[in-house]
Parts: sequence; C-alpha cells; structure tokens
Amino acid sequence: MLLRISVVLTAICVLSLGCAPQRFIPTTQAGAGRGKIDVIAHRGASAYAPENTMAAYQLAMQMGADWIHVNCRLSQDDEVVVIHDDTLDRTTDGSGPVRRHTVEELKQLDAGSWMDEEFTGEQIPTLAEVLDLARGRRGVISDTLDITPGRIGVYIELQPLREDQPVRSHIMGIAAQYRDLLPDHSDRVYDLLEASRSPNFYLARRTVDLIRQRNMERRVVIQSSSPVLIAAVRSIDNHIRTEYVGDVAPGDPEWGSFVHWVQITNPHGVNLNHERMTPEQLQYFQQTGRLVHAWTVNNRDAIQEMAEWNVDGLITDYPDVAFEVLREMGKR
Repeated sequence: MLLRISVVLTAICVLSLGCAPQRFIPTTQAGAGRGKIDVIAHRGASAYAPENTMAAYQLAMQMGADWIHVNCRLSQDDEVVVIHDDTLDRTTDGSGPVRRHTVEELKQLDAGSWMDEEFTGEQIPTLAEVLDLARGRRGVISDTLDITPGRIGVYIELQPLREDQPVRSHIMGIAAQYRDLLPDHSDRVYDLLEASRSPNFYLARRTVDLIRQRNMERRVVIQSSSPVLIAAVRSIDNHIRTEYVGDVAPGDPEWGSFVHWVQITNPHGVNLNHERMTPEQLQYFQQTGRLVHAWTVNNRDAIQEMAEWNVDGLITDYPDVAFEVLREMGKR
C-alpha cells in the first residue's frame, strides 16, 4: 500500500504546475551538448567489432561517438574488467565464471576471433585501460582519427555480482524514515553497504577510485540495473552522474518497484528499453528532472522514432547509422 501511495503521489506532483523539478543539465565535459541527442556506442561500435574490446572502442571513437559504453565486473583479484556476461564462454575462447579468473589469466584469452578472424588476439580490457584510452593517454588509435583527445565520455555499466536482497530491504527501511534518502543521507547508506561486505559495494567503490585517480568525474556516467549499485555510487560520490537501467513499462508488475527505486536512489537519469518505451513514460521521467536514454536502438526507423520523441540519448551498436539519421533530421 505504501509503495502504491508513493508512486501515485509522485505522479500527482509531476503533473501539477510548479511542482515538477528543473530538468537535470549535465555538467560533464563529454556529450553532444545541450539540446542535442547523445550517441552512445553500445559496448563500442559492436556491430562492426567484438563487443567490449579496444577495437570496438577505437572504432566508435573514429565514428565520432559522444560516449563509449562499457560493461564492468570484478575479476578474482578484484580488478574491474570489461565484459558483459558473468561467464567467459560467449565472447572469449575461455570458459567458466569471470570471477574465478585473475586479470593475468583473463588477459591470455582471445576476445575477438569469435566475431571474425581479423580480431584474433583482442583482449578483455580493464576499466583503467578504457578510461585511459578515452582520456587520450594511451594507445595509438588511428593515423586518420579526427577527434579531440579527451572529448569522448565513458558510460560505465556496472553488472550486479549478486542480488543483495537483504541489502535492498535495509535501504528501503532507511528510506522510509526520510523524505529524500540520497544524497541527503549518504553516510547512513554508505555505512550500511560497507557493513554488508557486498561485492557490489566493492565494485562501485573500486570503479569510483579509478575515475577519481584520473580526475574524470565529469567525463563519466555510471549506470546499472541494480538499485544497490546505484545507491552505492550515490553514497560514495554524489557528484558522479548516475543512471538507472530498466526493462519495464507501466502495467508491468515491476513498474511500481522501478519507480520507487528511482525515487529512493535519485539517479540523474534512467535508461529504458526502446521497444517498451512510451511517450508518456518518457515524459514522466523527464518531468521529474531526469535524462532519459533509449537502449539498444539499432535500426533507422527506431532511431528516427526515438529522436522524434526527444529522448536525451541513443544507446546503439551502430553509432554511424545513428549520426546519419540524426543529421538528416537536423538533430545533430
């Protein structure tokens, strides 16, 4: 009952004149700029090069992507590595859980030949390597690459390492005591997460450390489908832009919970499955002051539709196609 009332009250507030908060305007140095639709290269230019490899990121940069998107999880020795699945089988010549291998072991695997033999020898990158690439500090990208070094941003998607249901319940309990939980009561959330010894908390803290070491707080977005991971990042550094990933729509059993977690964790944006998104859903979140990005938008008709709805960004395997459509529409 409390959840239903909370969602209804939020909807009433959003639709009332003078109640909707001001839209969040990013202060990051990366991105297309105000009034333009961002193009986010999903796992790099992954339609043309193996996902989550340096080859895919270099190609995305060459295509002019505003952001490169990376999936991150922890290795056995607690290094942040870039791979989507929790196992190695689909995208490397290895097998078994990523978490059971050290970085040194992971670096010995071939992460490219599954797509095409020309990519044989591509490795699983570390997040540090990708951040350094985007920062323009390592690697020869291309003799003909026409970009401004350091301009591109990095969309870091943290893959949940476990469900953390007890931690979720405790966060809900703290949230019930306050009108606004994060970032107002970050210390309480931080202490709870640290005491939980959750690997999700360590993943978030290690990721933020890597970003801070490079002074890239204004050049990254951290997103996740896990509210615990979003809460962790918000409690560690509330200046880093966060976005909550969802595959839900009004009418789904999970819709109310998703909206409630957005209220509790207070991310700067939400990323929604474009196939399930509605104009009303888009407007709802934008009116609560948040950015809305659509994933994974790969064909011209879908790109055009999302652009006509005025989403804030397109997450796509085909950044070149997205730019082509947006330019035809006068939106880039």
